[in-house]
Amino acid sequence: MIAVSDLVQARRIAPVLLTSPHNGLAPVRLLWDRYARQRKLSVGTAPHRPRPESWGNAGLHAAWLGHSTVLIKIDGVTIVTDPVFSTRIGINIGPLTIGLKRLVEPALRAKQMPRPDLILLSHAHMDHFDLPSLRALESKATRVVTAAKTADLLRVKGYGRVEELGWARRRESEMSPCGRSR
Repeated sequence: MIAVSDLVQARRIAPVLLTSPHNGLAPVRLLWDRYARQRKLSVGTAPHRPRPESWGNAGLHAAWLGHSTVLIKIDGVTIVTDPVFSTRIGINIGPLTIGLKRLVEPALRAKQMPRPDLILLSHAHMDHFDLPSLRALESKATRVVTAAKTADLLRVKGYGRVEELGWARRRESEMSPCGRSR
């Protein structure tokens, strides 16, 4: 997400970058400076921690975990949407992730969640398709439904089944807990 102040600052800086004959590293420097500023900021504590272990197997239960991540339980089937548990999302360069830092920690970490029967991935933007989070949730009992032409970003063999859906496509299936389709 781009803040209005960033856009105003970019309008001031962009003409200098575009007209400077020595701007080869200037965009990299701007990115690094922003990363360095964000590194100093602390991530806030989640105001609420859901307790999915207390949810029954009948009915609908749901908890927003942060940004795009929602934990849902419908009649015993556990679903998670666009899981993002990382402190920072972006491009991974070795142990460093260059990208946006979250403002508030997720309400649950991947280790605290029940194993999902189904992971729904809406699209492959980094703030919805966080590879470290998806790897933490890998299980042969978990099924993944993702956007068309994005399955190659996943370690497909880590899941029970991965299915891609294109625009206006839908998939109906009955599921029982533990990732088994009926």
